[in-house]
Amino acid sequence: MPTALPRRQFLGLVPGLMGASVLSANTKVEAKPPSTEARGVWIHPQRLCDADPAKGKEQVRAAVQRLAEAHFNLILPIVSTGYLVALDNPAYLESHPLARWDAIGFLIDEATRAGLATHMWYAFSEVRSLDSPDFDPRVGGDPGWAARHIYELIPDPRTGKLAPRRRGTEVCPLHPQARSWQLALLGKIFQRYPALKGIHLEEPGYAGGECVCDLCLKVFPEVYGKPLPESIRSFEADVFRTVGTTAFVSELYQLLRKSYPEFVFSANGDYDWPSDWKKGRDWASWAGLGWLDYYTPQVYLSDTVKFRRGLGSAMKVLGQRCATYIGIGVRWDGGSNSPDEIIRQIEASREMGAEGTILFSASSVSDELLRSLVGGPFRSPASLPGRAA
Repeated sequence: MPTALPRRQFLGLVPGLMGASVLSANTKVEAKPPSTEARGVWIHPQRLCDADPAKGKEQVRAAVQRLAEAHFNLILPIVSTGYLVALDNPAYLESHPLARWDAIGFLIDEATRAGLATHMWYAFSEVRSLDSPDFDPRVGGDPGWAARHIYELIPDPRTGKLAPRRRGTEVCPLHPQARSWQLALLGKIFQRYPALKGIHLEEPGYAGGECVCDLCLKVFPEVYGKPLPESIRSFEADVFRTVGTTAFVSELYQLLRKSYPEFVFSANGDYDWPSDWKKGRDWASWAGLGWLDYYTPQVYLSDTVKFRRGLGSAMKVLGQRCATYIGIGVRWDGGSNSPDEIIRQIEASREMGAEGTILFSASSVSDELLRSLVGGPFRSPASLPGRAA
């Protein structure tokens, strides 16, 4: 196993860091970075390492060392239900080859040795395909748990045709059996990874903004006295979409407080709560109830002024309900940020009172960006705040 390079030797290998700042003349540098703040990065393990164990483990070690030497203190690897099932079910190993040598467990252990906390990044509703084990009866799933979009039920008024069943969908968390099945998977994984420090929910809601599965069609009129398809754009339907998501978050919170009281519980989503709420992402209420230790608004914008406005919108809603770790986009579907802009956004978030930063995502963090971070806002180590440590 390669040993971690001493910090001075690491910096000596990075051009421009010894004796000179790598930031542009237009980038403001704080006199002293805070000694306590979250410095995290979301990680897609399948982009991080090879399926071959020997090669993959070396890649994980190198990636963790790279982040540790740049004074990150938090990683958030995404874990799918497919991966969780594959750890115990060989039928899913072909589609999740990293489970053969448990890349997630190896990553957690390497991060722990390097002084980085790990919060598991997990989507309980979104990011599903129809061949996900959530919908596979052989492993306890049920195809009836899949969310159904309105134009898969009634013809699209523009075309007069039913939309074909989508390959990508969500789990409708209104189903109590779906919630129980996922919570059982998570309970097993919490036991499997004793070094894990927390769980971080990915955009908990309906990406499509709606669901008309059989259960939703049955329950909605029993509660509101009118049929759901005709009322899909109503206020009542907006409220209804928060029922299942809040039930899952509540049940997970209760599981954590009972069996894993030291776990950090967090979520991410948009910075605009009213629009997120309509998708079932009621993070303002979850924070207000004391369930979330921190919330991460994803303010993926390429202009510091607009970034401040977006972050301010989220922080105004959150108030003192929970900590704010700002999500900053390095590269995302809608754009990208230069290292200088990322530095400006980190400094803006500090000025506005955010307790930390999470970058999206590790595969887009270049050597140039690391040099800018180490030469600027991350130039000295920081500890994680409060319960997140």
